[in-house]
Formats: sequence, C-alpha cells, structure tokens
Amino acid sequence: MEKWLKSEGENILKQVGIRKGQKVLDFGCGSGIYSIIASKIVGSTGIIYALDKNGEKIKELKRKINSLKIKNIEIIETTGEIPVPLENNSLNVILIYDVFHLLNKEDRHVFLQEVKRLLKIGGFLSYYITHTKEYDVDLEEVNNQLIKNNIVFKRKLQVPMVHWGSIEDSLIFNYYKI
Repeated sequence: MEKWLKSEGENILKQVGIRKGQKVLDFGCGSGIYSIIASKIVGSTGIIYALDKNGEKIKELKRKINSLKIKNIEIIETTGEIPVPLENNSLNVILIYDVFHLLNKEDRHVFLQEVKRLLKIGGFLSYYITHTKEYDVDLEEVNNQLIKNNIVFKRKLQVPMVHWGSIEDSLIFNYYKI
C-alpha cells in the first residue's frame, strides 16, 4: 500500500489522463487519497475540488492538507445534494472513484446530467467501477445516459487501485465530452 501511495498511484492517475494545470473534481473524495495524489500532478496552476458529505472524512482530509501544506485542494463539504456548486464547463476531469454505486438511482441520473454541465469540451469523467452487482448499477444504462449528454466512452484501463484499505486489480472507464 505504501509503495502505491508514494509512486504507483501518481503514475496511474497520469495514465488516467490527469495533467498539470487541470481543474479536477474528486466527487465523493472521502479522506482524499486520490485528491492528494492528483494535487501533485496538477501542480500550482491546477486545482482539485474535493467533494464529500462525510464530515469525519472531510476533517481527516483537512488534517492531511494542512500537514502536507497542500495549497491546491479546495474542499466542498456537502449534505449529499446534487447539483455540484461549480460553474458550467469549468472542469477538465471528474473522478468518481468507488462511490457511484452509493448514489440512489435518481441521484445517479442527476449526477450524469451534472457531468455534462460541469465538463469542458474534451474533458472527461473517470469512473472507477466497483460494486455494480451489489448495488444494481447497470453499466449499459450509464453509458446510454452519458451518450445522450454528448459524453462518450473512450478508454478502459485495468490497473491496481485502492479499495477498502488494500490494492486490487480494478477497472476504470473514461468518458469524454464531445
């Protein structure tokens, strides 16, 4: 796990497509594993919006940000409502890593509409796919909703990712706004 957090995670997020200077939303960021790694990649000219509704996880992320002296993560604490309080066409990347399944069916639909509103043309949604069977997530339905919003599947990665405190071989799908 330590090796993944120190180097492999950054390499994977670069493979995903995160680049210097980007504006990235980490939707359902939890304690900020991906937010912190992405903040290193986007650098001082980029910004990470770390959004979550879990107050304890947000407190943990704030402690990490302060101790690491990170300046490019902006925390958005929410009560779980969608829409996201960011401007239209303002983001290069939206990460939804190990959290989409936790949204109810209506919120999933609303979230996918938000993706269209938030992403710039050429921006992408990166979806770390987990728990599809247990939570009745229909990937074909997700794909169809995204297509209706001019967001198309472009890339699949199979990479090691953090899942419940360990590293697992995982799937990430990237969908681009056209």
